[in-house]
Amino acid sequence: MDTTKIGDNFEQRVYTLFSEELKQRRLLFLPENCKIFRKKGYFSKDREKNIIVDISIEVSLSGRDNYSMLMIIECKSYNHPVPVDDVEEFYAKIQQISGANVKGIVVSSNSFQDGAFKYSKSKGIGLIRILDDSNFKWILTRASTGLVTWEEIEKSRSTIYYGMTTEEYTNEYIDFFSFYNSKVTNSAGYFIELITQDFIASLSSVNTENLIVKQKGPAVFVPYVSRDIIDSLCGDIIKGLKCNGLEIPIEQLCANLVASNEILIKFQDNLGVDALGFEILGKISFNPVTIYISGSINNLFRRKFTLVHELGHYFLKHSQYMTSEYYSEDDFENNPHKQMSIQDIKRLEWQANSFASSLLLPKDRFLHEFHKLAKQYDLKNRGHGLFYVDNQGCNLDNFFKITNKLKENFGVSRKVTEIRLKELGVLNDKRYSGFC
Repeated sequence: MDTTKIGDNFEQRVYTLFSEELKQRRLLFLPENCKIFRKKGYFSKDREKNIIVDISIEVSLSGRDNYSMLMIIECKSYNHPVPVDDVEEFYAKIQQISGANVKGIVVSSNSFQDGAFKYSKSKGIGLIRILDDSNFKWILTRASTGLVTWEEIEKSRSTIYYGMTTEEYTNEYIDFFSFYNSKVTNSAGYFIELITQDFIASLSSVNTENLIVKQKGPAVFVPYVSRDIIDSLCGDIIKGLKCNGLEIPIEQLCANLVASNEILIKFQDNLGVDALGFEILGKISFNPVTIYISGSINNLFRRKFTLVHELGHYFLKHSQYMTSEYYSEDDFENNPHKQMSIQDIKRLEWQANSFASSLLLPKDRFLHEFHKLAKQYDLKNRGHGLFYVDNQGCNLDNFFKITNKLKENFGVSRKVTEIRLKELGVLNDKRYSGFC
């Protein structure tokens, strides 16, 4: 592909990204107050003609015809780092454009030279690097630490800065890295907030009420599913299994799904590591529906929970949000939602964890068994709830007696048992932090 075509494709990708962020109300400003263009001209007094820019975003105050702020985006698709000369040339260009509140942004498919950072900081220009996402992985995984805390990545200056300065840098989970005035972020919305903060500060509160999206953080398109709905779904699944015992026959459920060709289940030696370097225990892809479980899981309870967690993605129909574990360019074009936020992924993972807890420890059966044990061990509500634990020996003794029985009867770990007891409002845990 020739360089012009490569440049045009990258420019279109940047335009699509900002258009979608704006449409989904994740770009600080209300969509109805913004217009986004490709190859629009803006008058230069020095040249006495229009300067054509790659991408521009015009922000207007409500009720006004002309824009009040202009963001100009220069796209660079290079096979080498962006030099400081390019940023200097871009700054000279935006200085010629008439009107106040003109903001400049350079978006690159490659890294930036160190001088570009220093110059952009001195001139108030924003820098963005967008990685190639042809092998981008939106993997619904269960890592060895549980849900990945993506805020740790967001707060990590070194990760983002390294991604913007290292030419060979790759990342399978994050494709957006940005820098403005010594601050770095993976969020397009927060980047726009940084680069326009002086403009926002100059406005009255009345104006900003009709200009800025009130909802902070990325919009979430994955709908909320209550615990009651998940409990009901799991109840229907259990009825279909026709099991009378307390431990749910997960092997039978999997065998039924495999026999009906609804799903494939594969055990592999290992599934690699996630973005933070933690071992991946399980993952799911949807076309065809295939669950992968790491053979490195020695703990049978953990293996069972991981398997049921992945089944949760299937039964909760998460395929409508993610077509496969590899979120490719084709998936991007065919997915009506286009992009998922980190909040969306967290919501999917929370739902899958809740499903696993509800299926392995069905609400009615679990509570009935708990109250039976509470009566057997003569638990009394002494003002802190029926099942209270602190660091006193008598309360710890009751805690271990009851959780031992529950985990044995339902075939789960103590941790899963403890979490379910807390979810159902049964366990009041006041042990000090760090107790094992």
